[in-house]
Amino acid sequence: MLKKTVLFLFVATLVSCVKQTEELHNYWKFDESKGIITYDQISGVNDSINYIFLVQDPISDPIRRKGIVGKALMFDGFSTYIEREAVNFISPQGSFSISVWVAPRAFEHGDGNKLSAIVNQQNINEKEGFSLGIFRHGTWSFQYGDGESWNEIWDNGNPITRRQWTFLTATYDSQKNEIALYMNGSIISKKKVEGEFGFISSDQPLLIGKHNQAEREGRYNLNMFNGLMDELKIYKRALEPKEVKKFFQSYLKQNHRQIPVLTYDDIKIERNKYKGDQYRPEFHANPPGHWMNEPHAPFYYNGKYHLTYQHNPTGPYWHNISWGHWVSDDLVHWKDLPEAIFPENDTIAPDGIWSGSATYDKDGVPVLVYTFGNWNKVRNQGVALAFPKDKEDPNLTEWVKHPRTSIEQKEGQGITGEFRDPFVWKDEQTGKWNIIVGSGIEGKGGTAWFYESENLLDWDPKGPFYLSNYAKYPFLGDKWELPVFLPLGKYEDGETRYIFIISPKGYMQNVEVYYWLGRYDKENFQFIPDDEEPLYWDYGGNRYIGPSGMIDPKTGRALIFTITAGGNGVGWAGNCSFPTHIFLDDNGELGVKPIVELNSLRKEKLLSAKDKSLSEVNRELDAISGNMLEIIIEMESKNANKYGIKLLKDPEGKEETLLFYDAKHKKLLQDLSNSRIVDINATRRFSRSRRRSTDKRETLRNHFDIEGNALKMHIYIDKALIQAFFNDKKTITTWAYPKLAESKGLQVFAEDGDAIIKSIEIWEMNSIYY
Repeated sequence: MLKKTVLFLFVATLVSCVKQTEELHNYWKFDESKGIITYDQISGVNDSINYIFLVQDPISDPIRRKGIVGKALMFDGFSTYIEREAVNFISPQGSFSISVWVAPRAFEHGDGNKLSAIVNQQNINEKEGFSLGIFRHGTWSFQYGDGESWNEIWDNGNPITRRQWTFLTATYDSQKNEIALYMNGSIISKKKVEGEFGFISSDQPLLIGKHNQAEREGRYNLNMFNGLMDELKIYKRALEPKEVKKFFQSYLKQNHRQIPVLTYDDIKIERNKYKGDQYRPEFHANPPGHWMNEPHAPFYYNGKYHLTYQHNPTGPYWHNISWGHWVSDDLVHWKDLPEAIFPENDTIAPDGIWSGSATYDKDGVPVLVYTFGNWNKVRNQGVALAFPKDKEDPNLTEWVKHPRTSIEQKEGQGITGEFRDPFVWKDEQTGKWNIIVGSGIEGKGGTAWFYESENLLDWDPKGPFYLSNYAKYPFLGDKWELPVFLPLGKYEDGETRYIFIISPKGYMQNVEVYYWLGRYDKENFQFIPDDEEPLYWDYGGNRYIGPSGMIDPKTGRALIFTITAGGNGVGWAGNCSFPTHIFLDDNGELGVKPIVELNSLRKEKLLSAKDKSLSEVNRELDAISGNMLEIIIEMESKNANKYGIKLLKDPEGKEETLLFYDAKHKKLLQDLSNSRIVDINATRRFSRSRRRSTDKRETLRNHFDIEGNALKMHIYIDKALIQAFFNDKKTITTWAYPKLAESKGLQVFAEDGDAIIKSIEIWEMNSIYY
């Protein structure tokens, strides 16, 4: 009897599978373990997978992960899709159904009011074809055209959750003129479609993961699926509710009767696919992939440093911004964590999570203070808070937004719609929290608006923190972003001396990092600079921007983090600077130097020499080649007009990047004109944009007088990124993109005179990732 029962169940299962196969129009299992092909089980067609890393160096296959059954295919959100020409795909005629397992990594903004397509063959303008896809915040829809109208059915308040597997089913019943949606086997939405016209197929190609009429962001397509996909089926008929439930249950039986749980590692952006990239830095912090803007909200808690950053997890372009999150034990080696906070379908920040800072509540628990974006409001930017979900979690992986905003911009408090980037600190003397928020005042220029609070939730406005002389310094812009305010030391009378940093925005400016040193008038809630003229310490030109800062509780150091703007490559854009230690030097001026923790990245010492001529040192440099180096050099000259070092140089001098001191005009300079032998127009375009600015940095002289002292250069080369410190006072941050593989050489030089090398040390550097 037992044998007969088993045989009966086997035959029943086989018959069921055969019946289902006969009713299927298409079936992609995505079970291939490697390669660029995925197989349609029904039509027998091998479909090619489009993927940016298939045609770019380094070459790598599309990523697969464990799926609901076998493997699942990872869609990166900007380049991964499958296409079959219309001549090779005939849409189902009459009724049909679509089922699929999806685990989205992130959601797009819904540009053009279009879905991020899971699968589609549609022409919206002609009202033809069909689409199943995801919209903002995980809402989702099935849509089709009947030639006269475009019909839609939505999830009815049942959105998809990020980083979780969900079984979606959409049905179109031509007999009942009815469409329906199912989530995890249960019907959630059903709709009768009015009219006599049925589904009309389209002559567009069938696309999986990409929209037929996608919006664009630069050279990238939007409206693309981002995450894992498995078990995509198109049926020749409309499934009944009990069948959808049965199919869902059959998948669960293969997974211990539950939906498999995904970890962050299962669905994260895969950093390893960038290994070997010619230009992507390896010992600076950068996101695992895609896009980053400025870093912000550094803090220290329970033995770990945290740093967040503006991040678009859907592609390598500015768009739907979340807060990426890193954690570190030493400010050098950074571990990727899931996004800390991101836009959700709430009343706080549905349209963006922009820059901010961090503080601690009355119990010493970290608080993220961020700029919310809400386009439903006239004053669509303001300040809101997020708290760790589990303060005992050593990495503070998950964060929860407070259910109400903290600061809403009011009339007279800055320029409407230009109100962002709160910088917060607690005044230990008063026990109150202070915030400055970047904005501007019409006709008076940029400013930061000051607020005070006793509980972090309710804030009293106190007015503009500082107003510059806008007429005298127009390059300071009509609004300010990313204010930073930190104590640096003491005046002779013991009063605390502060640094106030801003990034101007507006007509004819460059969003550079400017600063003043001065006093803090607590009674009037205002900053009083020692000198009204703003200063800057980086001379790389629009590269070292987007500042944030903290006082390191372990060491008392003031640390600054910025973007190193200009970094981009295949599938990535954006990079973070090293933490920069700023301080008051013996002359009461601003000092700038790298943190000592970077010494832990040193590998083999390649050169150590003292009191050598240029020619002697260059003979030794001929044997050194690398693009991940630390260089400490001290040069001295009494007669040369210019002297410095050539980096990323090929043996014939076709490509080279120069950092040097102009002794005649007492200024630091870079020369990128020969950094790349092909397409140096990028450098020329940059120069022209600088000339359109009111910033006088290109013509400024006497900003770096080292008379009587040697030129001390502390340089880090990290692939294409160069971050250099000079005499612990100024910096140059820049990018060079040499094309030649052999452009990894070094050479010291002097023009119209000679120089000696007092000392030089060079180390090869370790990657913090590979």
